[in-house]
Amino acid sequence: MSSDPQLIRTPEIEVVEGVHPLPKEGTEGRPEFETQRYADHYWRTTVKRPGKVVYHFSFQILDRHRQLKGYVQWDPFITIEEA
Repeated sequence: MSSDPQLIRTPEIEVVEGVHPLPKEGTEGRPEFETQRYADHYWRTTVKRPGKVVYHFSFQILDRHRQLKGYVQWDPFITIEEA
């Protein structure tokens, strides 16, 4: 994650549930809606002190049938400054 573990706490995944409104098919003009539940994911951490942090995320993408579609790597860079 970072060359200096004293900059931030170990990131944790956060899973939140939500609801998407979806227009019903065939209700043009003044659409009616149904809803679909979903789970969303994000990462969180706490800053300990100023510095520079690089994350290294690697994950796979699956389709709705859980068939592998590919792999992704992401290396975001964050500069933490005094407030």
